[in-house]
Amino acid sequence: MRKYTRTRYGRKIFNYIVLNIVVFAAAVNTGLNLLFFMGILMGIIMILAMISGNNNVRNINIKRRIKSEVYEKEQVKYSYVISSPNRARFIEIEDAFPVHAGSEPAFVDGLEKGKQLQVEAGFTFNIPGVFFLDKISISSSFPIAISKFYKEYTLHDRIVVLPEYFDFTAFPDERLEAMSENEQFGVKIGSGENIWGIKPYEIGDRIRDIDWKISAKKDELMVKIREEPRGKRIWVIPMLKDLAKDQWNADVIRVAASIIKNRIDSDSVIGTVIGSRISLPSGGKGQFFNLLKELTFTWWERQDIKSFPTIGQFIAQEDILFVVTNSDTKYITSALSDLSRRRVLVVVVHISQGETDRRKMLEAAIANDYIFFGGDRRRLNEVFDNVHN
Repeated sequence: MRKYTRTRYGRKIFNYIVLNIVVFAAAVNTGLNLLFFMGILMGIIMILAMISGNNNVRNINIKRRIKSEVYEKEQVKYSYVISSPNRARFIEIEDAFPVHAGSEPAFVDGLEKGKQLQVEAGFTFNIPGVFFLDKISISSSFPIAISKFYKEYTLHDRIVVLPEYFDFTAFPDERLEAMSENEQFGVKIGSGENIWGIKPYEIGDRIRDIDWKISAKKDELMVKIREEPRGKRIWVIPMLKDLAKDQWNADVIRVAASIIKNRIDSDSVIGTVIGSRISLPSGGKGQFFNLLKELTFTWWERQDIKSFPTIGQFIAQEDILFVVTNSDTKYITSALSDLSRRRVLVVVVHISQGETDRRKMLEAAIANDYIFFGGDRRRLNEVFDNVHN
């Protein structure tokens, strides 16, 4: 941890020095001992104030306690733990939060000798991403506000800000169910029709699951192990217009996160393709948070999120492919058309900034036989209201 103390001089101390010089000049011109005494006293006060102010912050130690993972627009509380072997007064804590975070300042009126004090503050991030908090400083104008004293630290903390997600006002379940019959099966005993294997009968197994033919051959009761269906297999591909870390690109990540949440809640299994990174489909709450982290890290740090890989190697017939984008997809139109012909349900979700962009994408969807959803980025939760099939 690096820490050092420095002094910042402002206009007040300059005015104070000028006033002190004026008092000495008046004392010389008039010969009044009282003015000499006042000038000397003012100089002593300034020196003692600077020594006291410097010592006020010199020995302070500080630690930051903050969550490592938060959601954007979430009101998050964090705390500082400060201590000092000496008494300290009127301390202001200044943290190096990025411009995307609205943070609250933290103040300490008094810190007792040899004791710890916990001070709480809050922040809100307005964009997803990965942010590093390094510098932190404490400052004080104690005992008189003619100079300000700082002590700086280097504390290495990282915050992963996960994208905001929302519930769609209308999600076309009937279209997805009608146009895809693919199901992903979990390897466990369930009520599905697929048979995974055979095992010896145990108390509690269902009688109807006994395989009588194999039981007769082995001369013991054998039970079928079934695979339980776990929902539709869905792929989500976010595609950004550029690499800017702005709200329009963040909208793509938010809608992708919302689709993932919506489909996992409907017992589907979800995988993502982000640039060259592939997450194979699976379901459940744990998968949802894993994919949120994958979306956040990849769009914030990697440079290939705009690329469209050769997905024919891993996507199967009857799979569902969501392409969430704010750009013109004409350079991948042929790939989308080929997938449609292979009985892959292609769904393009376009976040537009105007009616012209949406109309172009709609025409491409009609020509290439895939489902299209378009909406204005100012009303993201209505993006599925404009539907073409």
